[in-house]
Amino acid sequence: MVKNGEADVFLGSTVYTDQTTNMHFSHPYFQTWYHLYFKVPEGRPARYLHFKAFSDRMWLLLLGFYSFLTFMLWLTCFILKKFVPRVEILLSVPTYFLGVMAAFFNTGHDLNLRSCSARLQLISALFFGLICYSLLSASLVANLTTLDRPKPISSLDDVWQQDTYALCMRNITFLYDQFVNKNRTILPKYKNNLNTKKCPRNMLVWESIPASICKSNVIILENMIIMGLALPHVRCQLTMLPKRYNGTGNYIVYSKKFKLRKVIDLMSTRIWSSGIRSKLRSKWVPLMLPNFSTTNDIIQSTTFSHVSDLIGIYCILMLVSLFILGLELILALVLEKKKHQVEIIRFKTVAYRNY
Repeated sequence: MVKNGEADVFLGSTVYTDQTTNMHFSHPYFQTWYHLYFKVPEGRPARYLHFKAFSDRMWLLLLGFYSFLTFMLWLTCFILKKFVPRVEILLSVPTYFLGVMAAFFNTGHDLNLRSCSARLQLISALFFGLICYSLLSASLVANLTTLDRPKPISSLDDVWQQDTYALCMRNITFLYDQFVNKNRTILPKYKNNLNTKKCPRNMLVWESIPASICKSNVIILENMIIMGLALPHVRCQLTMLPKRYNGTGNYIVYSKKFKLRKVIDLMSTRIWSSGIRSKLRSKWVPLMLPNFSTTNDIIQSTTFSHVSDLIGIYCILMLVSLFILGLELILALVLEKKKHQVEIIRFKTVAYRNY
């Protein structure tokens, strides 16, 4: 399921050859995103997508899991070598780390593990690698579904041509004057689309915008100040057309006989040319954009929340491996004790015969 630019885990059959430069998917949908977003035009894989597809916390989780599994493998083999001779060979810690990474990438490097507990721990690394590859696929598939999403309109002219949208704006703006006559009546061309019943009853109150903007086929035409107040309260995904439809700006009205006219004109010119206006707007008019989509070329990162449910599975696998390790130790001790008893009986028998 793909929703709001995110996707669940996708499992798809694949034929994996020549590392990552020549991958063939049995499903055409996965084959499409691979050629579009995973391979660069020169035919080389764009490995940077791995870093974008996984969030920073996800990379820390991977490193922590590999380190923990490496320590578990080393500790398991250390205990088995100490209490159960000739079962496991104790290797160095880097060797176990390479073995875990080999299991994750499925490269075929085998540590020649013999005990069931150690093999179960290594299988969990292979299973975790499958999940991570599936998460990478899900992230790229989610990117595919959002990247080519067409925008509903490209300009205000499409609103009148398609005749399916409701355009909402305040009736006391300079832009609104372009859609009405001298009597402040909406022109016939815009009557079916401008400020219809889908629009807020009172556009002068910004609190009415969040409830109306989430309706289907509703377009709100407003400035950054008012939208900066309304957007934090919106609970749906939006698309923005960052265009300026009215270039009149603000006015300073004063009498022609005003004595400070030249001073005000000079200060206004300096303010506009120095960039103070943009600094004040960025500081005092922050535009909050929750669930907002202006461009669709961002790869959705796989976060810790996507794999949080898997932590319980790996905890169970670790506990099962430790339980199996305990059974192996108990079995080895029992067999060693029986072997010792047999040797004692055999020694007594030989001593009795010699006597």
